[in-house]
Amino acid sequence: PPRSTLFPYTTLFRSVFIASALIGHPLMLELIRGIAASIPPEETGRLAETREELQRASEKPFFARLMSTMTVGFGIFMIAEMAARMALAFALPTERFLLIGPMVRYGIAGIAVAWVWFFIVPAFRREAA
Repeated sequence: PPRSTLFPYTTLFRSVFIASALIGHPLMLELIRGIAASIPPEETGRLAETREELQRASEKPFFARLMSTMTVGFGIFMIAEMAARMALAFALPTERFLLIGPMVRYGIAGIAVAWVWFFIVPAFRREAA
């Protein structure tokens, strides 16, 4: 398919992240709740502790706000990655795009991980204390 046919679908998927936070149901919070619910009740040990921690945290308002921030942040990172790759797809020959495209994707993913590590995790620790 032509390169431009992928744009509406990728934009829609990434925009859903931001929209979910704006309507008060951030996808990251729903994913956390889903992960907690998927751990069987008969599970013991570290998994049981993780399930209980996730369930307790997901009920707190600060955690919901933090997950909203994280959902919007990930939505923005995904849109930035898509925009950069779309610009490269139209500007570069295919061979160069295939070489540079993954670097852009992993670079932006690395920035997102650093954002979570240096801003989201400390905010969670401050509020949880």
